[in-house]
Amino acid sequence: WVSDQLYQLTAAYEGKREEWNVYEMAYRAHPEAPKSLPFVGASTDVIPLIASMIDPVHARLETGIFRQDPPFKYNALRKSMMKYAKPLEKFANFYMRNIVDTRKVSSPRLLELCKLGTCVFYVDYRIVKGTRKFYEGDKVRTEEMVTARGPVLEGVELSDFLFPALYQNMQDAPLVARRIRTSIANLRDLERQGWCTGVDDVEKLAGRDRASTEDTHEESHGIST
Repeated sequence: WVSDQLYQLTAAYEGKREEWNVYEMAYRAHPEAPKSLPFVGASTDVIPLIASMIDPVHARLETGIFRQDPPFKYNALRKSMMKYAKPLEKFANFYMRNIVDTRKVSSPRLLELCKLGTCVFYVDYRIVKGTRKFYEGDKVRTEEMVTARGPVLEGVELSDFLFPALYQNMQDAPLVARRIRTSIANLRDLERQGWCTGVDDVEKLAGRDRASTEDTHEESHGIST
């Protein structure tokens, strides 16, 4: 069932991705290929009208959200919780500003919101493990330790997020999916840590399936891979 749904969603997205490609190229406004009509050597310059309209909206949106002090306001819904609202607000704003760096993560997604009308964020609870060494005489003892633990905010590119049409609330959708970009080496590392299994089976199927929007983004940013 999942495979069938993913196949249908991927097929349905192709037309929309091509439409997004056109918007992206128009936003970047790179010169077009040499022309022979209406005459040889005609100007290929493109006026960036889309960028001139989108960029001010993006700037106002970003400034309006993150220049507030505090950006995230908490209010208690019950009188018994009022004493906890302010400390929670201070902690959450410190965490979002200094640990998660919400403004940096949000900026490209807010730009995508201004271009395409929506954007996607994903919150992951992440545990980061490291090692520390203790010197006991002439011997060194290595011990594993947790160096970070908590929620991490990620922005998901819209072309990597699949969801069926005609659903206003994500909770009502029968399936949503996110394309994960990783490598076999990363999966091997996760397998050693006990987070996943079956990497051998995945490696047999591994390939480089590029979405059409990837080529467009790389071309518009002058990147070649």
